[in-house]
This record gives sequence, C-alpha cells and structure tokens, in this order.
Amino acid sequence: IDVFCLSPDPNSAAFHSRYCKKHFISPAHKQKEEYIKFILKILGESEYDLLITCEDATSGYISEMQKDVTQYTKVVLPAPETIQTVLNKDKMMQFAQDKGFSIPKTIYLNGEDDIFNLDGEISYPVAIKGTRGAGGRLVRYASSKKELLEAFAEIMQLQKNPNLPIIQEYINGETYNFYALCDRGKTWVFFICKTLRSYPATGGTPSKAVSVYDETLRNLAFRVLEELNWHGIVNMDFIQDR
Repeated sequence: IDVFCLSPDPNSAAFHSRYCKKHFISPAHKQKEEYIKFILKILGESEYDLLITCEDATSGYISEMQKDVTQYTKVVLPAPETIQTVLNKDKMMQFAQDKGFSIPKTIYLNGEDDIFNLDGEISYPVAIKGTRGAGGRLVRYASSKKELLEAFAEIMQLQKNPNLPIIQEYINGETYNFYALCDRGKTWVFFICKTLRSYPATGGTPSKAVSVYDETLRNLAFRVLEELNWHGIVNMDFIQDR
C-alpha cells in the first residue's frame, strides 16, 4: 500500500516514516480556502484510493466538503454535526454528560465576566481549556484565582474563536490513549497505550508510551464511539483518577 502524507509542517514526523512514499507541504490550516484548494488540486492530479484525515482542523474541513472530495476519492468520516461535537470541548463534555459518562466537574461560562465570580464554585487546582485545539496548546492549570485569571486571559488571546474556555476540576491520574477504526459506531480494530511522557509535559502529544490492555477502558471507549455513531479513525484520551 503506497502512503502519501500531507502537512503544513516541513518537519512533520510523518514525512520521515519508512511508510511515507511521498509527501506534500500544504498551506497552513488557518488558511482554510487555500488549504481546501490545495487538497482538491492534489486529488485531481493523481488517483488515490482513500483520503484519511488525522487532525482536528482538517477533519472539520473535509467533513464540510465531502461532496467535492468524493468526486476524486473515498473519504471515511462521520456526519459533519458529529465532527463539530467532538471538535468543541464544551459540546463534547455536554454530550458525555447527557449520555451518562463520567467527566470532571465542568463549568461553562456564559460571559467573560463570569470568570470573576467563581468563588465557591471551584476548588483549586483547576484546568482551563480552550474549546478548540489539540496537543495541549490551549490548556493551562491554575492553583489560585490570580493564576486562573491570567490563564483565562492568555487562552482568550491565543485562540482564534470567540468561544469561552471551560473550567474543569483537575484530575490527578494516569493518561491513556485509545485509537480505533470504526464503521458507523462499531469498532473494528483498536489500540490502547498508557502515556509515560508527553510534550508539552503538562499534557500534550505522547512522546513515550507503552501498549496496554484494559477491559474497563475498552468497554467505555466502545460505548462512547457507539453513542457518537463514529465512522473512521479516532483518538480519545482518558485519565484514570488515582
């Protein structure tokens, strides 16, 4: 199977894989129109059996333009509304809560001034998370009200959307990553690993991990994917509370 990789990062780790036959450097994800044009140009120039998206932003773009993409190749993605649910941390937390899954105590802000009036509602430390973004870029931790306000202001400045961050109870525990390939909610194949080290260290992409098998985690992940009616590849992170 010939695999071709595409990324806006010239130093993408995937480009150095022995399984990457050829790579393309695309426009940055934030240049949405240019990125989409580039994808369609690549697909139109050669014959590909399947397009697989592996990132939040690109999954959102491709889900919006599935009709255009399927003129050239097959694409495996869930419904656009499902993509939007999982891409937004506030929507995903509310979805999990509605379906009866265990999540950290979460506070959803109605306005920016709400951040000043959380005394009594939270106990420190807390996690502050931008509603979009991956790899820990928009995640901060606070051990006091002063740190909370600073972290909130920093995330609001960094994120590229008007959505307010969520405030979550800090869970002290070990992180597990669950990867799977699904067909309309049914999980075909999966892999679980336990994160030993991540980059950044406060919580991001695993830089060292060990494969594990956990029946409880497997069953939980299967239920989440079934409720989402997930179609395609997926990566979910879980924390086991100590």
